[in-house]
Amino acid sequence: MKELVTVQNRKTVVTSSRTVAEVFGKLHKNVLAAIDDILLAENSANKFFYKSSYTYRGRTLPEYLMNRDGFSLLVMGFTGKKALEWKIKYIEAFNAMERKIREAAAPQLSPMKRYTWRGVIIMPLTELEKLCGICRANILCLLKYDKVPYLLLHHGDMRAFKEENGFMSCASRACLLDKAAVLHVLKKYSTPHRDLLARFGQQIEAYFTPDRPAQDPIFSEIMQLYMLRSTIGYVENWKKKSIVAEYIVDHLMALDLWTPTPDYKKPEDILNINSAAGWSLCGTLSNAHTLLRKGIPVTRENLDRFQREVNEDVGYLASNG
Repeated sequence: MKELVTVQNRKTVVTSSRTVAEVFGKLHKNVLAAIDDILLAENSANKFFYKSSYTYRGRTLPEYLMNRDGFSLLVMGFTGKKALEWKIKYIEAFNAMERKIREAAAPQLSPMKRYTWRGVIIMPLTELEKLCGICRANILCLLKYDKVPYLLLHHGDMRAFKEENGFMSCASRACLLDKAAVLHVLKKYSTPHRDLLARFGQQIEAYFTPDRPAQDPIFSEIMQLYMLRSTIGYVENWKKKSIVAEYIVDHLMALDLWTPTPDYKKPEDILNINSAAGWSLCGTLSNAHTLLRKGIPVTRENLDRFQREVNEDVGYLASNG
């Protein structure tokens, strides 16, 4: 069998309707019809699917290429244990290929120290001047003329900024720009012969994109379980729902992140959100997802601590009306 996903235009990870038909045991004509139905029902879906063709025995036949979002829309209705296994394999394949693309692009970027102000990624005006060679005075005039917001630090804020970023300097003030302001400057100073956006756009995107927490080895597993629990309602057949529920329970317990409640007897119990088991498991996955977004490692200790903080907040709001 060929690879599940490929790269198109060096940056977009896609799979084909023929590959989907093969691995899920569908007729290709039926997969094509399902995609046509999606495109007919929702015009905006055409950004997820791309018409293509292939040659078979001298004949040119149609097929579709689709990105991760298109794949998710297409296979949402594919049910059964085997279909679930292939969905997970596809998720892993998309993740792996996208990671390769990021890693391949990374060496092309010059290393830049990332600065933050009160935890938010920003770029000092002096760093933008070093990057693109535009005089800081000209940049500042442009920002003022176009009424683009920026932040000027001095006195105590400047000392706090130095401490937060761990550097020593005799500078008494700093002008800080967010991503929108930086891109505005690059766009304004671009010309047909000097396209600053094309030259530095990827580097700016990397600078302002927070790093995924490397210390959390179960990132993809939590995201997959969270997605499955969020979409299990789309599975109509009760037996098939039970298969998904069993998969979620087994994997969450294998990660030592959830312990069954006293009312738990079988995996289907987690499907009832009004039961202690269902409420407990959904809360665990929701809290784990929140910790990932905050960049906090997902462990039993951190989950318990986060739940205590939530309970304290709820108790405070209840007691204060």
